[in-house]
Amino acid sequence: MLSDVELCCVLIAVGESVKKSIKKKKQKKTRKWAKQWFLDREKYTHEILLNELRICEPNDFRNFLRMNGELFDELLALVTPQIEKKNTIMRDAIPVSQRLSITLRYLATGNSFEDMKFLTAVSPQSIGQIVIETCTALINNLKGFIKENIFSASAKEEWKEIAGEFNDLWNFPNYLGAIDGKHVAIKKPPNSGSQYFNYKKFFSIVMMAVANANYEFIMVDKQLPFTFLSDDAFALSENLMKTYPQAGLNLERRIFNYRLSRARRVIENTFGILVSRFGVLQNPIALSPEKVQIVVLACCYLHNFLRKRQPRAYITRNYVDSEDLLAGNVISGVWRNVVVNEATPLQPSTSRNATTSAKIVRDTFCHYVNNEGQVSWQTKIVGSTTSVNN
Repeated sequence: MLSDVELCCVLIAVGESVKKSIKKKKQKKTRKWAKQWFLDREKYTHEILLNELRICEPNDFRNFLRMNGELFDELLALVTPQIEKKNTIMRDAIPVSQRLSITLRYLATGNSFEDMKFLTAVSPQSIGQIVIETCTALINNLKGFIKENIFSASAKEEWKEIAGEFNDLWNFPNYLGAIDGKHVAIKKPPNSGSQYFNYKKFFSIVMMAVANANYEFIMVDKQLPFTFLSDDAFALSENLMKTYPQAGLNLERRIFNYRLSRARRVIENTFGILVSRFGVLQNPIALSPEKVQIVVLACCYLHNFLRKRQPRAYITRNYVDSEDLLAGNVISGVWRNVVVNEATPLQPSTSRNATTSAKIVRDTFCHYVNNEGQVSWQTKIVGSTTSVNN
């Protein structure tokens, strides 16, 4: 039996223990499953601004998404079946229009998902998932804009069309495209060692592509048959033409180098347009290499889509390099001023063992551009310079 004094002490101790327990509970933060402003997305979403821009400032709308409202609607109709989500008891799904505009804005700017959450009122984790899902849907629904089987044996009529455009626009015959590759910078993947470390000493994946005479991609990351224009990143072969080495050039070979470089400039400008329009390619992409490949391929498909659908708005007259034939100068395109961090070219090939047949093919083209295939200004331009760039 406790005395009155002992009983009083026990009660005081119990009371202090209860007070401490209550205080700890008050101090302990309750973990939220979502921030309130994410739940109030409809109040803060960027789509409110977009709808206003579409009605009142269409040029700003185009700058925001790199396309006008009509093309956005066309893409929206294409991808909706693949990316639409259902509402749940817990919350409403992010609308398809917002999913598409979030993805297009990311591709246009390359802003981090953490930064974009303030624009979209969507969590960075959700944005990352939305971007990859939507890019995949864009690739699947824009397949017709980069034909996978363009160089199959059944597509010979299309070969003739491509070669004809190259001859008409760039005065170089029998060529199916200009080939080049670029390093797309990425953040170092975890536990990857030096796997993605390139000769310029940064981490990247390689994007290989072929462009036609109209600055459109006709092949991306595929093996390349037939005959293409290339630079020093590739070894000379019967199917890949490159310029003669600079040492000991006579006039005819300098003219060939000029003509080939002039035509090959198409792929350089195509890459330049792509990078200038899709800012995500201008800085290291903080995604896994597999996801980066999806993002890059989506940009290529969108490039061709916009080149076809709004050619004059997407590439204005002074946006690409042009030539002053009287002065013999190349006038740099506007894209060169837009692109701060241009994609890094591939490392020059060290192969010097071209086959005899490859050299004969190059000599045949050299003879052609200096005789029946010559253009009136070539001798003047080449004669006014000491060398022709590769």
